[in-house]
Amino acid sequence: MDYDQKLIDKMTGIVDYIASRFYTKYHIEILGHIKTLKKVGENLGQGITFIPVNSLKLKAALDAAKNFIPDDKTSIVGCLASAATKGTGYREVGQGTSKSLHCQISMHQLSCNIHVDNWAFTPVGANGMRYYNPDAIQHIVDELIWGTYVVENAYKLWHPLGWANDRFHPIVPNSRNIQPLFPTSEKRYDLLVGARIDIVKGNNSGIWFEHTQSLRNGEKRNMIHAELPFFKFQ
Repeated sequence: MDYDQKLIDKMTGIVDYIASRFYTKYHIEILGHIKTLKKVGENLGQGITFIPVNSLKLKAALDAAKNFIPDDKTSIVGCLASAATKGTGYREVGQGTSKSLHCQISMHQLSCNIHVDNWAFTPVGANGMRYYNPDAIQHIVDELIWGTYVVENAYKLWHPLGWANDRFHPIVPNSRNIQPLFPTSEKRYDLLVGARIDIVKGNNSGIWFEHTQSLRNGEKRNMIHAELPFFKFQ
């Protein structure tokens, strides 16, 4: 691969996470598909942008993994969720608390972007049909509207401003609202809106504070969450 020297220090964590996920789950050596690394984002949500060795071979590798599906731009939700996608998007199947790789391949521009969405929202049913779960709306609000149009532009204006905005996340009703406080507690879905502030933010771990209010009964909640590679607390 060809590297811009200015990217070397910043690239390590993000590139390593993406490369490790591809190899661990699908035995795809994604670094072998990169000819020239053009940009490394400020976070996993921005990911990496690169010129591929061969776009068709990269697409073939995703198809062979059998767990990536093209963005569906024939539906309203699909169009909104992929509004910032340049070229054809291939989204890793998943739901709930799992993260999801999102690969954008632009044949015309000979450019690709691979990033990680915190909200996976494209599960596949027993009949083989895919569908969107409520996390699609959370993805659109938090990662597309806020993350792409607010956070990325804030970084361009002034890095500390981008850093601050990067640690704020709006919350709308999503599937994680059903998580109980204790493992033995009854699971009950609730419609929550609010905001999250990242206290400590890492690729595999984090500590964050959430303030939410129930649309069902107006109850307000303040919680601190911690997530480590092998442990979660809330």
